[in-house]
Amino acid sequence: MIYLPKIKPKNFCPNPIARFGIPDYANSIVYPEVENTQAWRSWWKEQCYYCIEGYETAGIKISGRLYYYLNFCIIAGVSRGNIYPEFYDLVFEFFDLIDQAKAEGKGVIGLKARRKGFSYNVMCGEIDYGMRFIDGYQAGVCGGAEEHVSDFYNKLINQFFLKPPELKMHLMSKGSVESEVPMVSGYKVKTSTGWEERGSKNTIYWSTMFRNPNKFKGKYLHAQVFEESGEFPLLEKAFNASKDCWMEGDMMIGTPYVYGTGGNVKSSSRDFKKMYYDPDAFRLLKFFVPATRMYFPCVSGYRNTRGELKEDIPYLKGKYSIDERYGMEDREAAEEKIMRRREDFKKGDNKKALYDNMQNNPLNEKEAFLQFSSNNFDVDLINDQMFKIESQKTKLGKFKLEWKKNEKGELITPLKVEAIPDKTGDWKIHYDGHPKSRYKNLDIAGLDSYDMDQSMTSKSLGSMVVYRRKNTMSGSLSDAPIALLYYRPTQKETFYDECLKGAVYWNLVGNVLIDAEKSLIVEYWKNQGCLKYFAPRPRKFDAPGGKQVHDIGVKLTTYSKPKMLGILQSWVYDHVEKCWHEDILQDLLDYDETIRESDWDSADALGIALMRSADMQVKITDDIKFAKEDPFKLPEWAEDENGNAVIRKGGTIVEEDIKDPFLQLLYSGQLNT
Repeated sequence: MIYLPKIKPKNFCPNPIARFGIPDYANSIVYPEVENTQAWRSWWKEQCYYCIEGYETAGIKISGRLYYYLNFCIIAGVSRGNIYPEFYDLVFEFFDLIDQAKAEGKGVIGLKARRKGFSYNVMCGEIDYGMRFIDGYQAGVCGGAEEHVSDFYNKLINQFFLKPPELKMHLMSKGSVESEVPMVSGYKVKTSTGWEERGSKNTIYWSTMFRNPNKFKGKYLHAQVFEESGEFPLLEKAFNASKDCWMEGDMMIGTPYVYGTGGNVKSSSRDFKKMYYDPDAFRLLKFFVPATRMYFPCVSGYRNTRGELKEDIPYLKGKYSIDERYGMEDREAAEEKIMRRREDFKKGDNKKALYDNMQNNPLNEKEAFLQFSSNNFDVDLINDQMFKIESQKTKLGKFKLEWKKNEKGELITPLKVEAIPDKTGDWKIHYDGHPKSRYKNLDIAGLDSYDMDQSMTSKSLGSMVVYRRKNTMSGSLSDAPIALLYYRPTQKETFYDECLKGAVYWNLVGNVLIDAEKSLIVEYWKNQGCLKYFAPRPRKFDAPGGKQVHDIGVKLTTYSKPKMLGILQSWVYDHVEKCWHEDILQDLLDYDETIRESDWDSADALGIALMRSADMQVKITDDIKFAKEDPFKLPEWAEDENGNAVIRKGGTIVEEDIKDPFLQLLYSGQLNT
């Protein structure tokens, strides 16, 4: 969204109450005796009218929601305590967006830099406003973590206590986020027949949807807030499960708000990024707030904690008068300050501080989705590949792998699998990633499994990465992940069976390396007569003097895991541009090396596959070529123009052997034995 400063006419004042206060004749806090007087009634009736119908000032109409927000809401300032919100162009734009969304029957999806007031705008302009001014109002607030929902709840409760008496609301139930008890407005009156509930009974539902995205099903909602959507693992499922709450037929009559903060978009919630880049598919209006918006002191009229005017707006002064630039933001000056700060980080060679700054103060959408965690992977290369993928047509297809059966519906033996294109399939396969049956040991796999159907302590999924080894085939992928399975079905046996289909489909005999700490899958494959697909323990990763006795898989110990991470780091540096799987790239960005129990399963599966590749002693063989040639015939050699030995014909020597000086002498017959 391009920022066009809004020129204000003289005497423009959207917040008269915040600026000049409630007049004495209507201020029942200071003058209790004015309550119920005609002047008091008339003034508050007029204010309610403005809050509902809108307010016009100097020829500019602002919405009722915005009037209410600016004049009757209090927000917590970082340095100045509880304050009235300031009027800025960004605030004006967002409240216009709310009105546009409701008029067009759409929701809002926002990506923002830190400290831009987005949560307060939604809380005050939608939830708090609806509880007071919409009859029968119902809303839902959900998140992927309890602390996100609790933070919203606490801010809202604080709003209720800071209202003038005329706008305070009785609550029959304050509600509870922890117990997911709804907040209900109203009061109880004792009658001859007992206590009677009265009032609007407007309601706000609270829910943490970490495991169950269906908690709002069956409710009718005027609005639903998805707090910190970038950290909401089940975001898309929760969004789709809640659709009926704010849909009537094909019309969206309620308003969903989906928003996330730069730097807080985790691999556990790929859904937010998907929804943000495809808002039309979800009937959402996209709204991006870069760091240059409302970046203090680069806003007109900015005052410090002592009330001193300290605005820094060189690109606005001289171009606009004081009246015209009211609420304007000097984005050019803000960007200069941000870039100077980044240069300081670069000089200090503090890459983490630099990336933290870019995440928290993104200048564009790309920076907002940047990731930097506790690992030594080259994040520049990974991020570049991420945005390359987003800007190009995908090279992956979704497939279901199905067992082949005979006419009686029985599994064919030996086992065979077919790949069926399916948009709902769990396998993501590169267009060049299907099996090349003539080659043996071309494809291998790393498998990060699990032993429990569901975990109460981990967000971990299961993952299998099929990897194509280094090869010299023309036009073929090389040193790249070609297929990915990344999910956690209800029953672990379903996952085990899906992985077995992958092993059969790519003919991975002896080449599926697993994490030996999660070994129940071994028993499952054994019962299917398929132990042959497992790779043996990679001896290169055994600690010197170690006493490991298992035969299948690798244990990621304090000795072997750093070695796996080292291989992954080298792969990122040399080959990450060949990876078209966003899930793997996102896991690499989020990977925290300091945590032993990793939740970045696709990255671990890739690392395990690379361990298998590093440990392999066998070469890639071409069955057709092998059948035509005598494997015991030595190649014939000749000399090139520089006198170097070169192969002329015959043999099955691989490229690495040809480059070996000793083997060149041996095969050419020049070595005396």
